[in-house]
Amino acid sequence: MRRLVILPALFAFALSVSAPAKADTLGECLLKSQSAEDQLVLMKWFVAAISLNDNITPLTSVTSQQRDDIDQAMAKIFDRLLFSDCHAQAVTALSTKNPAVFKASFEAFGREAVQNLFKDPKVMAGVSRFGTFLDRDHLAALMAEAQKSKSGGTN
Repeated sequence: MRRLVILPALFAFALSVSAPAKADTLGECLLKSQSAEDQLVLMKWFVAAISLNDNITPLTSVTSQQRDDIDQAMAKIFDRLLFSDCHAQAVTALSTKNPAVFKASFEAFGREAVQNLFKDPKVMAGVSRFGTFLDRDHLAALMAEAQKSKSGGTN
């Protein structure tokens, strides 16, 4: 069984998403309407998608059937959110003819899912594990330099 090493990618994804636009009612509706299961499907979909990258593929084992199942589940969620739960807000967002509004709404949806995933102690342990391999001497020197700079010292 191949080890699934995607946490740094999820972390980067979480940090890269921007905040929703002001008065983003679609984003607010998506956040209110999503379930924990929806968030889990989104994360599975994300992992399945990035596993297609040639550099990531060797670290994962997503079968074609799993990919189809995840894609279908993701489409079902989007169908429900856009055509039922948040229909009016989706119409309003699309009517602005500003793709950034629609994009920001779904970034908020993704950000919420990633933040909840990172609440899992096992995920946090996995993300911070690389710290055991950091050069402690260089880290201490960096911290000392920062402290010196903070207290008014020079480089």
